[in-house]
Amino acid sequence: MNRFIIFLAGVAAFYLFVQLAWFFHRRKNNPAPVDNKNIKTLFQVRQYLIAGRKELAIKTYCEIFKVNHDAAQKDVEELERSITKK
Repeated sequence: MNRFIIFLAGVAAFYLFVQLAWFFHRRKNNPAPVDNKNIKTLFQVRQYLIAGRKELAIKTYCEIFKVNHDAAQKDVEELERSITKK
């Protein structure tokens, strides 16, 4: 009977070890979620254009695509034309 209890304790300890190893492995490989509030997107540029905030749309476009002001202004005006066509 004592051998059986020792065997069960060993199995339980092994099971606990495997579960803890899996938990810490998953925790290490899955970093915390990224805060998406500060990420600029083309959707925001479009929303700024719809709201009538063209200068902010140009500035955001410059930040996203790393282009100069003139190129961004040309692209944003083209985007604005495509939005107002509909």
